[in-house]
Amino acid sequence: MKVNSIEDVERFLSIQEQALGSNSPEVAITLQRLAALHLENGDLLKAESIYERALSILEVAAAPHRAGAAAVGKKLYDISLQKREKEAAVARRGGTIPPHARRTLQDTPLTLSMGGIPSVDAYFAKMKSTSESCKPAAATSEHEEVGLSHSDLSGKSDKPKKVSESMIVEAQSEITLLRQMVGNHNVSVADALTKLADLYCRRKMYNEMVPLLVEALQIREDAFGDEHHTVSTELKNLARVYMAQERYSVAEPLLKRAINIRTKAYGRNHRRTIDALQLYVSLLKKTNRFEKADEIQKRISDPSDTSAISTDTSTDHDAYKFDRVR
Repeated sequence: MKVNSIEDVERFLSIQEQALGSNSPEVAITLQRLAALHLENGDLLKAESIYERALSILEVAAAPHRAGAAAVGKKLYDISLQKREKEAAVARRGGTIPPHARRTLQDTPLTLSMGGIPSVDAYFAKMKSTSESCKPAAATSEHEEVGLSHSDLSGKSDKPKKVSESMIVEAQSEITLLRQMVGNHNVSVADALTKLADLYCRRKMYNEMVPLLVEALQIREDAFGDEHHTVSTELKNLARVYMAQERYSVAEPLLKRAINIRTKAYGRNHRRTIDALQLYVSLLKKTNRFEKADEIQKRISDPSDTSAISTDTSTDHDAYKFDRVR
């Protein structure tokens, strides 16, 4: 199905807002597509209003998404120029030229409804600074874990357990529409894949989860690199699935990679690192390595112990590779 008409995009936007919330960065992507369609139709006011909403979302989004705010700001600036040109043309036909129509490009202010941006130059300087300080490799900001991070291996969860067929169909449709709108390799597709995997998890459909999480992992690795903290979330999610399937030898190298990434990104005593370590302790116990499990648990429980927690990862990467094609 083509998603090229305003009606199609508005319908998809409604589904997306219900599924992800009205302030999701993925909603901002769809808003940009909708604004572009209105711009093609010559409706400057409608396009401007929608771009402003997209910008208000992106300015407070997580680092990878926030960098896209500059492009939206440029669109708003272009629209403001087009509006001024139209006003000047109308005024000239009437024999007068409004004072603001005589301004040069450098003098034209960019005034956004969310306020606080005094000029075009100041706005783009701010966005350049934001982009430089929020490069994915830095991995210093908090990352809200999604999907399996709230479900333990016994099937307990702090989310509602009942998942209807309509919820799954809606999540599948969202993925299809996202692929059509932003392509197969966009991070928003990875987010949607992980969301669908979470629904499958609550129905214990582990086999269906694996290809979704593998694809989401590949997208994040391609977008941010192998050492990004969001990659660790997907690695941990996959490890949980394999542990639920009692495929411990497959889960272990993934989990070790997640631990190493989080230790570098957050430090050994951060709650996200400890969360991954606790899962590793569980894996060790399930594979009868109780001495190693007790050793790691003691170090987790003693924040004053600054010695490194070894996960023996020197030969693990090859063990991970084959799982991409399963």
